[in-house]
Amino acid sequence: MPLQKKRVARFKEKHQPGEVVKGRIIRYYTKEKALLEVEGLKLIAKVFTFYPEGTLIDLVILSLSPQILLKELKPGRIEKII
Repeated sequence: MPLQKKRVARFKEKHQPGEVVKGRIIRYYTKEKALLEVEGLKLIAKVFTFYPEGTLIDLVILSLSPQILLKELKPGRIEKII
């Protein structure tokens, strides 16, 4: 199994929707979509705020299946995820 697939499997086993994880901004695809590194994985997340590349942000896990889906947790705000 390729290394990236092993990391994805470990991430899915370790976490569940609603949890908050840290991610580092690598680059932006659009104003609201960024490539981030989260626990060694390169993932795309929806972001509300423009941060300089390299910034560490909090992300909430929305879904783990069929793919990992993350969204920025706005600073100072707790979001209820159902």
